[in-house]
Amino acid sequence: MPHHTRRADQTIKRPTFYRVTRKHVARGSGFELLNDAALFTEPPNTLLPPLGQRGFRKYPEMPVFLADARLGLIQRDFEEYSGYWFISDRTKTVLERIDPSAFAFLECRVQLRDGADGPRRSLCDVVRVLDALDEERSKVTTRITSLGTKSIWIPMSDKIFFREERVGSHHVFRVMHFESYVVCDEDMRLACKESGLSGIVFEDLTGRHRQ
Repeated sequence: MPHHTRRADQTIKRPTFYRVTRKHVARGSGFELLNDAALFTEPPNTLLPPLGQRGFRKYPEMPVFLADARLGLIQRDFEEYSGYWFISDRTKTVLERIDPSAFAFLECRVQLRDGADGPRRSLCDVVRVLDALDEERSKVTTRITSLGTKSIWIPMSDKIFFREERVGSHHVFRVMHFESYVVCDEDMRLACKESGLSGIVFEDLTGRHRQ
């Protein structure tokens, strides 16, 4: 093989993956669910995906949230609620543009303390789950639960690697067997950054830096 070919192969840029989470600050979210009694006519009495699935259960009415700055932050584009993302309309626009099939949305009504309508919000779930974690290269803990299912624990401080052929052209996904862990690529990070979205953080899984 010619030397120049080997050098070209060695300089191929590998994709960077990021863990997506909210920016943690001293003040928490200032949103409070108001109509839980109407939404949850039977257990579980909280916002959760259908059993064994991603997405949203069917509710008898739209979730209504109180937005009160005295309770916490209400201006950021990206918050979390009950394991879902709680996002502004402009965040929803960015996500639908970058990878529409990766997400499910549940529109919510926001009410201010005086009863007036606040800016629209949606609950968002990343519904794509990929078995793409490179367990051999990553420092993860794997075990079999009492139910016989596989469980993975991913430390927050170690480098994590994914099998690029399994990720393919997808921009965002949950990690199979550790579904609370949401990963995206550079395209999604840049799209959010260029739109100036607040409250969302991208943790570089190569261990180089936090963005």
